[in-house]
Amino acid sequence: MGDGIDFRTKLAKDLARVMDLVAAPYFVRVLRHPRGIPQYTLGHPDRLERIENQLDALERSLRHLTEVVQFDRQLKPAPGARSRPDAEPP
Repeated sequence: MGDGIDFRTKLAKDLARVMDLVAAPYFVRVLRHPRGIPQYTLGHPDRLERIENQLDALERSLRHLTEVVQFDRQLKPAPGARSRPDAEPP
């Protein structure tokens, strides 16, 4: 929305549709309030819920992957390590 041109175009279309105003406005002033309340699009809460669900699923997957890696490390000896203290090197 940079300088308000998109906003002005949208406003003109909305006024034409709702109030049958087709003449160009004599004066337009767009003010932006830095501490204004954002107006979210329809479906925003649903979108947030989907994102949160996906993040929860990702967290569960990462937790599971961490457990698998830790379990795998317990099964495999470190590279160059002997499996038993009395075992001969290969």
